[in-house]
Amino acid sequence: MPRPWPPSAQCSPHTETADTVRTAMTERQRQAARHLDPDDADLRAGLIGALTIGVVISRHLLGLDAVRDATPARIIELLRPAVHDIAHGAADDELRA
Repeated sequence: MPRPWPPSAQCSPHTETADTVRTAMTERQRQAARHLDPDDADLRAGLIGALTIGVVISRHLLGLDAVRDATPARIIELLRPAVHDIAHGAADDELRA
């Protein structure tokens, strides 16, 4: 049986921190969603937020070599097409199917 999300306070000693980050991320995602196509805007904004926080955690918290050592310009260059496609839909209609 899958575990419920978000985890209960008994499961995590960092519940307060998670709640703070979740609240901030949710507000930012709602702001971003207002600027996206209404079709799945909340999901699109959530995925962009998840991608962003994943890069931040990989670079600054975990210090994963490749992400940590890459220049911000290179990270942006590589992520730009993915973020654009998430935000606006893939340019190629076959990718949407």
